[in-house]
Amino acid sequence: MAAHVSRLGYLHTFELPPNVWPAHFLQFCYAGCGDDVFVDGKSGWVYLVGAGHATQDGYTTFIKRLDHSLENWLECWLRDEKKTLWGW
Repeated sequence: MAAHVSRLGYLHTFELPPNVWPAHFLQFCYAGCGDDVFVDGKSGWVYLVGAGHATQDGYTTFIKRLDHSLENWLECWLRDEKKTLWGW
């Protein structure tokens, strides 16, 4: 993920091209509707990941940054803070 961040900057949301996947990405939980929550093993940041849009080479991967740490994200989950959890 660090390579993508250095290339794109710290964007809140972005898409990766088909067949590109960040290294050190750990699936944490299923969020529903084909989306999953991942933790970046290098930075500890938490991301929502799902299918982007269709291209001739396949689907892009939509990535949305949710939180700067798994600990903080879990605290929000325990308090049922949906806006912080999912960025809605």
